[in-house]
Amino acid sequence: AGSITSPVFVGGGVSHGATNKRNYNLKINKKQKRLALEYALEEKAQANKLFVVEKIAIKGVVEDNKRKHLTKEANQMFQALEQRDTLFVCMNMDEYTELAFSNLKKCLVIDVSELNAYLLAAFSSVVMEEAAFQHAVQDKTEE
Repeated sequence: AGSITSPVFVGGGVSHGATNKRNYNLKINKKQKRLALEYALEEKAQANKLFVVEKIAIKGVVEDNKRKHLTKEANQMFQALEQRDTLFVCMNMDEYTELAFSNLKKCLVIDVSELNAYLLAAFSSVVMEEAAFQHAVQDKTEE
């Protein structure tokens, strides 16, 4: 009991107390993840909050060998939906699309490989590319 942090002393440490080394991660089976994703997509579709478009592409205007008005174009796309917040899911996201949506507060653009049930639940509406939608709903047992 030679230290002031000893549990014996007033104001000392706690013996056998909680530590911050606990791992709170849970292992979720692949099939359960897949079912959760399919269920979340189905819920969005039933609520008319799932929009499937051919392609999400932001090109902007080329001025002085630089692309400009990317965010303006992305904001127009977002405003046209008239939704509170929107998740945009792309099959193969290019750098211009990512840059365009990065400055918008209520928008998030992700690649289809990053899609999960939590993100679908967190956003009020979802806009997916056709190819990304096909990839998300395909049956993994066929592979």
